[in-house]
Amino acid sequence: MNKMLFGLVVGLFSAGSVFPPGARADQPRRYEAVEVRRATEGGARPYFFRAVAFLFRASELWVLDLEDNEVRVFSEAGQFLRALGRKGNGPGEFDMPTDMDVLGERVYVADGGNRRVQILDKKGAYLEGFKVGFFPRKILALGEDRIIVAHLPSGREGKEKMLHCFNRRGELLWEAFDSYFSGNSVFDTFRNDILLRRGEGGHFYVLGRSEEKNIFKLDSRGRQAEVIRVGEDYPLRKVAIPTGERGKRRELCAFFWNGDWHAGRFYLAIPDYRDRQDVKPGKEVAVVDETGRVEAFIHFPIPVSSLSVTQSGKRIFALDSQGELWIFEVSKAKAP
Repeated sequence: MNKMLFGLVVGLFSAGSVFPPGARADQPRRYEAVEVRRATEGGARPYFFRAVAFLFRASELWVLDLEDNEVRVFSEAGQFLRALGRKGNGPGEFDMPTDMDVLGERVYVADGGNRRVQILDKKGAYLEGFKVGFFPRKILALGEDRIIVAHLPSGREGKEKMLHCFNRRGELLWEAFDSYFSGNSVFDTFRNDILLRRGEGGHFYVLGRSEEKNIFKLDSRGRQAEVIRVGEDYPLRKVAIPTGERGKRRELCAFFWNGDWHAGRFYLAIPDYRDRQDVKPGKEVAVVDETGRVEAFIHFPIPVSSLSVTQSGKRIFALDSQGELWIFEVSKAKAP
């Protein structure tokens, strides 16, 4: 299977920030990410086998590892604080967890192999949860009684609703966001791989990782409020993916590898070419405002497979392509 299929499966706004509110430039500015502190766990740089969620929330970095069936929590200084969960099917145990969100004092986990949503406190104690009738792929909490769970469509039965909103008792409130359907399940798997990020005022964003440079803004009832079209300054990576038909391939445009949203800006890790038929994590991150304009590009010394911005907006946490954890700040703008 093409490696991209598995790979696809920050902002500085306080005093002294390089991206102050309302900053404008005719062309995207260029910045350098500089490592400022080495995260440590047992004296070594933290390593993750397969991090599927990477979030900075309420002064802590939360990382969910699918292989370890575990959440590890770090301070803003990069110090390991605690671990939550273990493999199993009991309360507070996971089997192939696929995503996580943190809102207030609650941790929401898409427990894929157990086909359920689990809600924990920040120490890992089980609070409540509910079963879902599909393999949960993504999760986003808008409130204690508004939990959005996404699944990856099979690609065999036409268009499906990808987003399902439940209350904390597991009662379905609404469904939204039609999947892409072409009839080719391999291509459609790429097209329907999404990222969810919470915005402001009850809104949230749906970002498709391939093909179109569109970001969809939805309200808390699943209604589309806006489509943000990212500008021409943002590069797409064209690759050829297998179709499953006697070695035939089909062109696909890779939009971003992973990303984050912070204080009105999207931070999108731009893929790089492995060869013309595949992509890998790249070293460039685009900063995009909510009109779709590319404000800046940040160059990192490592390939960025995941990133998250601290609450203060002063630091960017990142995972490299080997799953190691880094902490960066952004230098002053370079000359165009």
